[in-house]
Amino acid sequence: MRATHALVIGIGLVVTTGCTRVNHRYEPYHAIGRPIPIEVSINHKPDQPISGTVYHRSAGQFEYEATRLRARGEQLWAMVPTDGLQPDDTVEYYLDVVKDGRLITLGTPGAPYVVTVLDQAGMVRNSLRDYPVSSDADHAVAIVLSANRQPIEQPTAMYQMPGVPGDVRAPMEADGRGNYKIVIPPAAVSPGTWRYAIEVPYNGQVFRLPEQGYRSFTVTEPVYVYESDADDYATP
Repeated sequence: MRATHALVIGIGLVVTTGCTRVNHRYEPYHAIGRPIPIEVSINHKPDQPISGTVYHRSAGQFEYEATRLRARGEQLWAMVPTDGLQPDDTVEYYLDVVKDGRLITLGTPGAPYVVTVLDQAGMVRNSLRDYPVSSDADHAVAIVLSANRQPIEQPTAMYQMPGVPGDVRAPMEADGRGNYKIVIPPAAVSPGTWRYAIEVPYNGQVFRLPEQGYRSFTVTEPVYVYESDADDYATP
């Protein structure tokens, strides 16, 4: 299951047409059971009329429905309902904005914005991010889980080291800021390709990052500069 009630990365779209600047923040995931807020910011003079329409359809619908955008200051906004949708269903929409009689389009019927609605577990899963921190074999390796303070239980890292058969499993430690990490000290680090995955328990479920397989990263051989080599490049 993909994840829901957490931070979701939004994509800000800025369109400039002549002197008109339009900004629409697109959120690809949304908590199920709540209407989707649609907002468009458009710079305009007080005497310039603005209006707009959001065309939207839910999973299984063929035709788009039209909802007028309401004006508030430099913003146009509307709420798109999600009634009757199930987790992982989608809502598609595109926008027509009119400023001073000029049409500005955001998305199209054939290439709309797509929002996936997620349940609580789905939002939590979708908020999790992981990444390695590594350089060469003289330095520690860290595997980090950015959890955004989600109410998960202690995650477990599974990693494969060059030249060592099988997985090493170890609990990840909280960093006090809502995230988790595991650190392999330099004495245990060897150069080559490393692989890892993370298991995250939540409310009786276990999320795996990635869902299948492993992520990989490379630890390089350390580079030493000897004093005799440095002398070769010394300025006379």
